[in-house]
Amino acid sequence: MSGSRERSERQGDVQALREVELTVYEAVAIIDKEGHKATIGDLTHATGYSEETVRSALTRLVGERHLRESDAGYALGAHDWGL
Repeated sequence: MSGSRERSERQGDVQALREVELTVYEAVAIIDKEGHKATIGDLTHATGYSEETVRSALTRLVGERHLRESDAGYALGAHDWGL
């Protein structure tokens, strides 16, 4: 596997996330732990952020593979740390 492809398939560094992204991630984690997928509405309600802000955070979190997106909503991506 080439170096650039390997890097693009790896998960982003969680320490590089901003506070808003961490807050959205934590909200998804709580909902995911209950066995549900998080919707945009769930996340705006849980975080107090605007829909635009939540969508922006989700774009980065999904892009860096911290979260997975499906038709039903958002769930945790692969990770190697406990909540």
